[in-house]
Amino acid sequence: MSDDFSFTIKIPCDEDGFVLLQCPQCGEFFKLRPNDYESDDVLEVCCPACGIVSDSYLTEDVVDLAMTIAKNKAFEAIHKEMKKLERQTKGKAVSFKAGRPPRPDDEPVLQPSIDALAITTCRHCGMQSKVSRLLSMSMYVCPLCGVSNLMIDKTDFKKTLYRFNHEANILLRSNWEESPAPFKRFLDRIEGEPVIKEYLDNCVNNHTPEGFGADEDVREVAAQPGVTFINFSTIPEEESAEVYLILKAVIAQDIHGRSYFYYTFASGNKYPDMYKGFLDKVVWRLIANITEHLTMIGIEMGLDNSDSVTNNIGTVQNLQMNQAAGGSTINATQNNGINEAQLSDLLNAILTAAEDEIEDTESVEDVRDSVEIIRVQMESGEPKRGVLKGTLSVLHGVNGGVQFVAALAQIIEFINMSGFQFPLPG
Repeated sequence: MSDDFSFTIKIPCDEDGFVLLQCPQCGEFFKLRPNDYESDDVLEVCCPACGIVSDSYLTEDVVDLAMTIAKNKAFEAIHKEMKKLERQTKGKAVSFKAGRPPRPDDEPVLQPSIDALAITTCRHCGMQSKVSRLLSMSMYVCPLCGVSNLMIDKTDFKKTLYRFNHEANILLRSNWEESPAPFKRFLDRIEGEPVIKEYLDNCVNNHTPEGFGADEDVREVAAQPGVTFINFSTIPEEESAEVYLILKAVIAQDIHGRSYFYYTFASGNKYPDMYKGFLDKVVWRLIANITEHLTMIGIEMGLDNSDSVTNNIGTVQNLQMNQAAGGSTINATQNNGINEAQLSDLLNAILTAAEDEIEDTESVEDVRDSVEIIRVQMESGEPKRGVLKGTLSVLHGVNGGVQFVAALAQIIEFINMSGFQFPLPG
């Protein structure tokens, strides 16, 4: 019997000629063309996600197939040796019977592709690879040359941050009587952002906890007062999948503000408190996880070297979100050091001026969004200069009349009383 044996496994390519690989360090899937992978010009191959170089990138399916083939061949070789021993001892005082050959294990069939990967071209070496759509829209390390590729425009990403925080703030300030419309608006808007949509799809497709059924859980909570959601996952992706699917179910089942669904989220019996309790105890989990995800992408893009990430993401983080435990009540007092009544009058004045003097409905909507951002920033107690600067720039660009310009000047003077020095409209 030979001491060793060898065999060849053919790994199928997809329709574009790429073969599937998997990083043994982080588990990330990616694809390369065999000619590139084996090229003498490529010194080493690294993972596009974690950037670590490994000796092998065989997928678990390939390893399982290799182990199955090796086991079958080993048992076959052993049986042949046993048959040989059987023939050698036949008719002697002591004989040996090999018995029937062992039944070989079924060999798994290799799948050539994972459809969720996108072709990318390295801006340094010009070679192509397939990586996850999330990496292809943000940043990935070229597996063949090891150079990082920034795939998303910084300006576009900042806009995504702005729009996400704007929608999150609107949701967290929404009215209980409108349920479930605020949730539908929020999901519709964030699903329109490719980076966030990719994150949500990844959470649902790959990280939904086994046995979790949002539709059934929402239906049960809405049907029985006292029943609530418990034990959310501590893993961000799993938690995001749970909350996201719960919100989808709330929308699909048309859970209104007076539904039993909200009863367990506050200690009292007031509908606004129960609705806010749901926002604070459930919805904030998804917002916080998306915020963290976007922050990590921003850091990888180098946005943490300026005030961009802080300014954009700080809007949501500065909102006061209180969570009561064990049926207790939290009484929160927020002292921001500003005259909220005066601020409200000034913001209402510019909105009225915009509606009276501006015919372009899109411009009026921009004013309305800007007013909401200013309100949230000033009431947060820690307004971000970058956010206020950008918002005031939008208002400066609006072609309004005399009343609008005067109202804008008063708002800027009010903001400058907090220590800022923004120029008045000229």
